[in-house]
Amino acid sequence: MIFSEEHIRQQAVVDSLASVVETNLKFLAPLETRWWPAKFFRFLEGSPEEMYAGMREQRRQAEGLSDELLVVLVGNAITEDALANYALRLGVTTSGIDRIGVSDNPWMKWARGWLAEEHLHGIALTRYLLLTGRVDMQAVDRTTTTLIQNGFEQDPSPYVGLFYPTFQEKATNIAHDRVGIMARNAGAITLADICTKIKADEHRHGLVYLHIAQALFETDEDHAMIEFGRLMQEGLKMPSQRMTDTEHPKPPVLYGRFARVSTRIGVYTPEDYAGILTHLNTELGIAGRSVSGEAARAQEFLCAQPEIIQREWNLQKEIRDARPARQTKFSWIYSRAV
Repeated sequence: MIFSEEHIRQQAVVDSLASVVETNLKFLAPLETRWWPAKFFRFLEGSPEEMYAGMREQRRQAEGLSDELLVVLVGNAITEDALANYALRLGVTTSGIDRIGVSDNPWMKWARGWLAEEHLHGIALTRYLLLTGRVDMQAVDRTTTTLIQNGFEQDPSPYVGLFYPTFQEKATNIAHDRVGIMARNAGAITLADICTKIKADEHRHGLVYLHIAQALFETDEDHAMIEFGRLMQEGLKMPSQRMTDTEHPKPPVLYGRFARVSTRIGVYTPEDYAGILTHLNTELGIAGRSVSGEAARAQEFLCAQPEIIQREWNLQKEIRDARPARQTKFSWIYSRAV
């Protein structure tokens, strides 16, 4: 792959932030205190009586979950399981330091640690879904596989590669938190406890990327402003945007319908999107930075955008509330319509 001079320059700046990454490795959970998916399913290791009793209890808890919430939960699990795509994307953010796969460079140590923790999320959610008895796991496996095959489309800019997870980790923290609250209200205590663990991980990961983004602004303010503005102007392409199923064989149709369900039940909405951008604008000191030219135009856009998104969301909400929700079949729940 041949990169532009600007891309190579950005990679060099990102590489120079290794000391910042080193300082933030403390946010990776030590093995001694890390949570494990198996803890939630210990009954599977017990006697036949204990195993069947535990499985019956999980199915009993899952009875209270709506089909809409199951669809969102499946979509979240598939997103977590597509780690291979995110690992490949992270690889072009730096200058490719880890040529042997076991580098002690802080960037590589962070990447491996981050992916290891994210891997646990997919394991826990997928195991839970299997035990509910309400999800077609073969359909889920198929979507996960095709999502990895279809890839993860994103701007190749190294700076964008850092700003993206800064935003996305905050978004997943919100989504898992909301699913956990809804699950607890529905009596699915195990799922709620799993979501609590996952949202805490996403919070820690988000802090690391935020600290790196802050350092990037202090190092290369104008170009950081331009790239952050461009990311938000083009709109974030969600990690699961290219997933498919038998009902929706062409991306991004399945993602769009999954996202619509998520918005409808209040797991993640444009209002949250605007709130995250407001939060990042504050934490990155966007409004108070002295920039000019293209960077100033990006700054103006970033400062105005949250209010614009919120206003459009409020107008759309009135229209949506006045019309019946569109029903969509999802293969994940045996083609039931939600």
